[in-house]
Amino acid sequence: MKIRYILYLIFGFLFISSGVQAQTVVQSVISSDQNWKALAGPFIVTGNVLIDSGVTVTVDPGTHIRSEGNFRIIVEGEFIADGSSSNVITIDSVSFEFTKDAVGYDFGSGTGSFFEYVVFNGQSIGGAKQVDTKGPNLYISNCEFNTCYYCVYGSPSGYDTAIIRVEESVYNGDGMGYATYMTGNTFLTLDEVEVNNMGSMGLGKNATVTNSSFNNFGYYSGIRLSSTDNLVMNCNSFVNFKHYMIDAYTLRKDAHIEITNNTFDSAGILLNINSSYPLDFTYEYNNLGYYTENSVKCGTSPTVGSPTTLDLQNNYWGTTDTNEINAGIADYRTDITSRFFVDHSNALSSAVTDCDGGNISSIRNLNNINFNVYPNPANNQLNISGINSDFEVVILNTQGTEVYRSNFSRGSATINTTDFASGVYFIQVLSSNEGMAQQTFLVGH
Repeated sequence: MKIRYILYLIFGFLFISSGVQAQTVVQSVISSDQNWKALAGPFIVTGNVLIDSGVTVTVDPGTHIRSEGNFRIIVEGEFIADGSSSNVITIDSVSFEFTKDAVGYDFGSGTGSFFEYVVFNGQSIGGAKQVDTKGPNLYISNCEFNTCYYCVYGSPSGYDTAIIRVEESVYNGDGMGYATYMTGNTFLTLDEVEVNNMGSMGLGKNATVTNSSFNNFGYYSGIRLSSTDNLVMNCNSFVNFKHYMIDAYTLRKDAHIEITNNTFDSAGILLNINSSYPLDFTYEYNNLGYYTENSVKCGTSPTVGSPTTLDLQNNYWGTTDTNEINAGIADYRTDITSRFFVDHSNALSSAVTDCDGGNISSIRNLNNINFNVYPNPANNQLNISGINSDFEVVILNTQGTEVYRSNFSRGSATINTTDFASGVYFIQVLSSNEGMAQQTFLVGH
């Protein structure tokens, strides 16, 4: 018994105290199915990697993937990153390119390539694409993107179509880059998404944006509508943009635009619209807040004196006074070369409050707790300290089986490990205020 305990102590020293841990160097060409498990990580990407056609790579909860030089994983097969709310996957400085022949996500069967409960830590380098699909459909759920330049990039070619759905996810930038950037025939859905401190967003040809918030955008053009055919924006909040908040500068002929029940507040211009084609345009029951130049700015027309009526009835402008509303609008009233005459009649007398803002991602506060565990290795008890709010502890064995769960008040906790089998364990601490973090510890009897 004593010899076995000494061996566990030696193993614990090597595994934990010295910082030496298991790791796997990812091969440059993956030609057979692989399952990346947390215990074998981190997975180190030392060059560009190809996942061959017909091959599936599945990433388990808690796995860490990192690059030593901002390399790409090029997917011609299938890539499944399936984390969990209590055990996220972390990806550092690794980007993903799904070629036109990769296995995309099937929204009917729920199979194919997807990312769920993944934290992407990128680098805000011009041109770098965190997740790029060149045609396959993608599903991204409960993910967090930190400091990426193009976080989600859609670029199908020719007649290919890419359906991209992002839900309950958070983007945190440094004032630069694009949360989404769509080119070609894309169908983008953003639902219950929070975007903070990015430069801009390109929504592409077809987009639906609901129950989301967009804050502190640093580029001249904020939400860009370029060659847009169909757009639905409902129940969103847009706050603090450098200049154009919604920049509808190139809309396709007979484009369907539906912007309802949103709040637009604090920008140079809340709505910039310029279209040479007839529009199916609905813009109502929105709250229009503070602006420094215009609430609405309309583009110019080559045909002077023939404006089209732009229906912006039934919105809240902060006032019902016609002259005050007119003062913020740059249209035919102020410039006879303008394309549009804005009809803002039936102005609402109070703000629209029909939307509750959605359920912005549960992943928002992951990996923010710093806590201590001791002694390590543990014999009969394990102590936890350094937590500033009420918290929950979950302990998993190396097979991912939960062996312990309990709630504690702020500060510290002591766990009886007498009945734990000797070996390696993962301890997760979860707090509604501070987020979640995980460490490894050893039990030796």
